[in-house]
Amino acid sequence: MDTAWISAFSAVMGSLVGAFTSFVTTYANQRAQYRRDFLSRQFAQRETLYSEFINEAARLQVDSLDHQMEQPSTLVAIYALANRIRLNGSDEVVQAATVAIQTIIESYRPPKMTAEQIRQGAYLEVPDPVKEFGEACRKELSRLYRAAS
Repeated sequence: MDTAWISAFSAVMGSLVGAFTSFVTTYANQRAQYRRDFLSRQFAQRETLYSEFINEAARLQVDSLDHQMEQPSTLVAIYALANRIRLNGSDEVVQAATVAIQTIIESYRPPKMTAEQIRQGAYLEVPDPVKEFGEACRKELSRLYRAAS
């Protein structure tokens, strides 16, 4: 074989290898960046959604201390949040949200507390409806955070 052909072939192959390496490196970097961005957005969306659920659950729990369930429509917001959680949340978080809602509904059943009972701290005996939910959310968000890192 002619040495000119060998030199030309080597130059072309070197260029192809360099271009391929550059392409693969760029692709890998872009893919990793996209994944980090996606997980960061997921983290922020879930954190916001879970915070909204916790706020609504707390509001309803406090409402249950001195009100009877007069209108079931009071629960619309928390059911809507629970169904939004169902779209993105893990099974553990969805189950914890369901348990929290059941706990809140049950808290409307006992006799209502008087202002004096509330001042004396009787509300401390009422179970925290979002404790399990908060723990499940923390675990899920930690997993997401680790996956994004």
